[in-house]
Amino acid sequence: MTTTSVSTSSSSVPLQINGLVSGLDTSSIISQLMSIASQPQQLEEAQLSTEQSKLSALQSLNTGFQGLITSAQSFSSSSVWTTLAATSSNSAVAVTAASTAKQGSFTVTVNSTATSAQLGFADAHALTDTVATPHSTLSVTLPGQSTAQSIDTGDGSLSSVISGLNGLKDANGNQLLNAQAVNMGNGTYRLLVTSANTGAGNLSITNADGTDLLGGATSVAGSDASISLGAGMTITQASNTFTDVVPGVTVTLAPTASGSAPSTPITSTISVNDNGSTRAAAVSAFVSQLNSMLQQITSTTSYGVVPTSSSSDTSASNTATGAGQLPGDATLRSLSQQLVQAIFPNDATGGMTPSDFGISIDNDGTVSFDTSTFEAAYKANPTGVQSAFLGTGGLVSRVETMAQRASDPVNGALTIEIQGENSTISTLNDSIANWTQLLAQKQQSLQTQYTALETALSTMQSQESYMESQLDSLNSSTNS
Repeated sequence: MTTTSVSTSSSSVPLQINGLVSGLDTSSIISQLMSIASQPQQLEEAQLSTEQSKLSALQSLNTGFQGLITSAQSFSSSSVWTTLAATSSNSAVAVTAASTAKQGSFTVTVNSTATSAQLGFADAHALTDTVATPHSTLSVTLPGQSTAQSIDTGDGSLSSVISGLNGLKDANGNQLLNAQAVNMGNGTYRLLVTSANTGAGNLSITNADGTDLLGGATSVAGSDASISLGAGMTITQASNTFTDVVPGVTVTLAPTASGSAPSTPITSTISVNDNGSTRAAAVSAFVSQLNSMLQQITSTTSYGVVPTSSSSDTSASNTATGAGQLPGDATLRSLSQQLVQAIFPNDATGGMTPSDFGISIDNDGTVSFDTSTFEAAYKANPTGVQSAFLGTGGLVSRVETMAQRASDPVNGALTIEIQGENSTISTLNDSIANWTQLLAQKQQSLQTQYTALETALSTMQSQESYMESQLDSLNSSTNS
């Protein structure tokens, strides 16, 4: 016997009677009919996925060309093309060069290095011993200053005095003193205080009334740093770091730079030169970026590879593998050719071709960069290489112009393709949405039709039963 089922839904969907009278599996029939009816929508959904993949590939390429523009424009900064390297002939004299520095050299003679003032106090105590009047103040005068500052002694112990001294800071929160307890080996400590900053002058720390703290202290004065650059030019300052000793060049003296001065002062030759390796690295990175773009276009427009098989192998697939999102796309292939033409023009720029300064193209279309050739060419003809690479109509300029044409937000070739894909995707989305509505209406119509069929069959069955009953009753009356 056929299974019957009745299901109900919202008021917009009629009562569904599944084979109640006919014995038909109407739900299965409707499902199969709807599967056939929805095939056009499924094809459009598959096409939508393909178009979205194309759009993603185009957007990625567009981003790549914008990256080329950014890289090309970065070469306009002298720090990218020409980076200066500063060297010192003596490790005790460190040197750095900013982008504002100029190439050249000079000699530095170290007359003295800057040191900090120190106080070593005489009396030794345990850290918990009271060495100052509790909750009073100490008077501190820093090197080079005439005004004393006060610090709190806390509970008066040696430990609290040390904490108070270390807590003395300037307006920017920088520590001004470095106070330490020096272990004398018998459970007692002596106080050693060093000024945080270097420079000439003495450090003074006393009780508030001017009397000695901890039995008085041995004082070591701080000193200034002094260097000479020759021709009577001597620079003296409190710090061991001489900022912009010449424009863009900073010299820093190590403690060992004092040597046996002034009898045998340390000298150092400071040189600021063009760092060719940085320039070569920048060109190499740009070439790698060009290769990445060319390879991305090649993979995106590839038709893929059809596997080879013997004539007897009937199971082998003839479907290509490794195909790109836009196989054979004419616009993209044209952009690839334009990029290669921008790198390798027909005419030499400034009398030099890219191969003259180390940039060439291999048989497989890969752009190569030879650092040795580049550095040799630049050494022999720096103006020519710079003009061919950076000048008007040079390699960088040509690539930037080509990339701008490709990715221009209004008229760029990629922009136009992206707009076309967006339009196609929008149309497909609208069509798929319409199909969804039409299919819902069709399903409702089928459910209504089959429900009506079951209802009609049920009515006919009832009429048949009634007629059979009447005939049976008539026969029975006649026989009696």
